Amino acid sequence: MIFAAMTALFMVSCEPESSTLPAVSFVSASPQAVDGKIILKADVTNYDGPEVSVPVVFGGTAVMDVDYTVSSESFIVGGSNPVLEITVTLTNEISVEEKTITATIVEPDGFNKGQYPMCQYTIGEFLGYVSFKSALADLTFTLEIAAQIYDKAGLLTQASQNVELELEVDTENSTAVEGTHFEFVNSEKKLVISEGKSEGTTSVRSLLYDPDHSTIVLTIKENDKFLIGQTAKLTVNILSTDWLQFNGDWVMNEVVTTAEVLDSYWYGSCTYNGLPEFNSADRVTIDFTDKKFIPSFESTLSNYFIGDSNIITHENYNLKTSDWTVEIEVKLIELDNINRYFSSSEFSEDKNALVGIRLISDDSGQELLDMYIIDHNSRTFMKELTEFEALYSDKPSARDYGSYLNYTFKRAE
Repeated sequence: MIFAAMTALFMVSCEPESSTLPAVSFVSASPQAVDGKIILKADVTNYDGPEVSVPVVFGGTAVMDVDYTVSSESFIVGGSNPVLEITVTLTNEISVEEKTITATIVEPDGFNKGQYPMCQYTIGEFLGYVSFKSALADLTFTLEIAAQIYDKAGLLTQASQNVELELEVDTENSTAVEGTHFEFVNSEKKLVISEGKSEGTTSVRSLLYDPDHSTIVLTIKENDKFLIGQTAKLTVNILSTDWLQFNGDWVMNEVVTTAEVLDSYWYGSCTYNGLPEFNSADRVTIDFTDKKFIPSFESTLSNYFIGDSNIITHENYNLKTSDWTVEIEVKLIELDNINRYFSSSEFSEDKNALVGIRLISDDSGQELLDMYIIDHNSRTFMKELTEFEALYSDKPSARDYGSYLNYTFKRAE
């Protein structure tokens, strides 16, 4: 009985006194963010008098004007133009560490506190980073775009639940127009990294090739758990279908720059040990649909083309021929699995090199792939080029006649 009486007394003592004074409160104690903005709404009861300013004090571990900005630090209640909303704009919706924003109403004289005198929003701690798998890509018909997630240490990680990522077209830096020159295959600019996976993909396809409108720049929007990682932008080059004319299997037809041809320029001042010689088994597969260069060489060309390469296209390039007055135009491609030293025992750290290609016809009308190795730093044949300072420090390094190498290939039967 004593316990029951004390409980009843306690319950009575905690009940708020009834009052007819106006009260001001937040509508909710836990606002939600939408597109990086939090809307704080005021709830006013029992007041229809003149305009009164209701101060709002912001605090928490987040810092105003660093982590967020506010449209106002007070509500206006009553009068003819009340202002019952404050917009909080987040600088980042997620943070390296969890941070809080608190907002507390300071009730004016003659007002009571309402149900929610304070509200709080938490800027969530991030789980890791999201990044495009590559920064550059070429689009001929259809291109698969991939993004990956990494943990806080920057290591590839698996999603604990589905991660949906939205993509945006950077229209300021893109020359191609969505819907005119390209489109997303699924009509949605987003991709999903499924639970247990590290990577998600979506696809774009080419609609119209226009050399003046051939660049797409894509970005990833931050979501509520992942910050943007190292590769924040993907630049896609829309290719002319002219590149597809190089597709196929090609076998060696002729070594154009033989030791004799090169020595007619260097007059005995260079050595040619290891210079590639004709081998009928030498062949290469070119696939611009998947942007792959697949070599199979038995000559010392294997010391340069050391394995399958990805292809990145560049603008056309002009080479001077033996008489230095005639230039030929080649299409320039960059390969990423090259030994620039052209050696069987010494391998360059830089595996990227530029190669020129074009299609020509021989006297019989047979179509030939005309290939120019215009980017190397040979440590075997013509090592003297370095002593002569005949190789350039920038790419392509062997772009002059007498340093570049020329081969023709015919289509495999």
